[in-house]
Amino acid sequence: MRSYSAIWPTFWTRGSGKKLRGHTDAQLLAMYLITCERRNMIGLYFIGLPTVAHELGISMERVEQALAKLESKDIDIARYDRDAEVVFLPRAAHYQLGPVLKVADKRVVMVRRELEPHRGHRFCREFLAIYGEAYELVNDAAVPSDDAAEAGRTEGASKPLASPFEAPSKPVTVSVAVTGSVFETHDEPCAPKQSTTKKRRSGRKGATLLPEDWTPPDSIYDWAAKTGNVRLPRKSVNDQLDRFRDHWLQAVKNNYKRDWAAAFRTWLRNARKFEPSLPETRSVQGRPSKPDEHVDVAPMPQMPNLFASLAPRPAPDAPVSRPGASDDQGGDQ
Repeated sequence: MRSYSAIWPTFWTRGSGKKLRGHTDAQLLAMYLITCERRNMIGLYFIGLPTVAHELGISMERVEQALAKLESKDIDIARYDRDAEVVFLPRAAHYQLGPVLKVADKRVVMVRRELEPHRGHRFCREFLAIYGEAYELVNDAAVPSDDAAEAGRTEGASKPLASPFEAPSKPVTVSVAVTGSVFETHDEPCAPKQSTTKKRRSGRKGATLLPEDWTPPDSIYDWAAKTGNVRLPRKSVNDQLDRFRDHWLQAVKNNYKRDWAAAFRTWLRNARKFEPSLPETRSVQGRPSKPDEHVDVAPMPQMPNLFASLAPRPAPDAPVSRPGASDDQGGDQ
C-alpha cells in the first residue's frame, strides 16, 4: 500500500468538494477518509465510526451528521455500511489509479487483492460496475450476491460435518473461483515425497578425538631432526607436544582426526614456519647430530685481506730520501 494519497486541488473549487463549503465537519471527514491510515487505492476498506470519531477528535453525533452529508445523492463522496463497517469512496480509484488500467499493469493484480476481502458485498459489485471494464476486471464481475451467499451458507449448514478422523470414500472436488479462474483440488492421500538428494557422507568416518595420554611415535623425533623445513631437537618437539595437546583437548571445531601423527607433523612444520627462532639441529664434521643434540656452530674466521699484497712497494735499489738531506747538501756547496 502506498504511503500517500493524491488529492486534486480542484476538489475545493468544483464538483462535490465545492458543495461542501460551509460544512466543516463534512470537509474534515472527506479528507480523513481519503488520507487515513486504513485507506487503500480503490477506496474500499474496513473502518469503524468510533475510530473515526477518536482520530478526528469530534463526537459520534458530529461524525454521523458529516457522514450523512457525504452520503447524500447530490454529493455522493462516501457510502458506508454500518453493519459491516465498510466504507466505499466511488471516485477514489479514479483519482488514485487513473480512469483506465491495461491488463499488463501490475496494479490490476493489486486491485484484485484489495477486492478479495469484500467478495459478495454490495460495495464490491458497485465497484466492479464502475471500474470492471476500465480496469480489465470483466471476469471478476461474476461475484455472488448477498442473497446467494446467504443461501449457500444456509445450504451448507444443513449438512452434517464430516469427522476429521474419517477418510472420504471417494475423491472430493472443490472448485474455488479466484480472479476468474477455477482451480480443482482432489482430497486424495498423498504419498510421502522421497528425497532425491543423496545423503551427505559423514566426514568423521574413522576419525577420533585426541586421547589424553597420546604420545607421538619415536620416528617423529628422527623425522623432526632430519627434515629440512623442521629440524627441531627433541626438547623443542616435546615443548610443541605440550602445546599440541592443550590445543586439541579443548578444541570444539575440527577436533576429529584420522591420523594424529600426521596432524602433529603438520603442527611441527607450522611451528618452524611461524617461530623461526626455535633451536635448530645441525650436522658437525660430516656427522649428523642426534635428535636431542643442539649444536652451537662457531663463527667462521675472518678471511685475510687479499688486496694487501697488491699495494705498491719502493724499488730495492732506489735511494731513500731523508727529510732535509737536499738542504744540507746545498749548504755544503
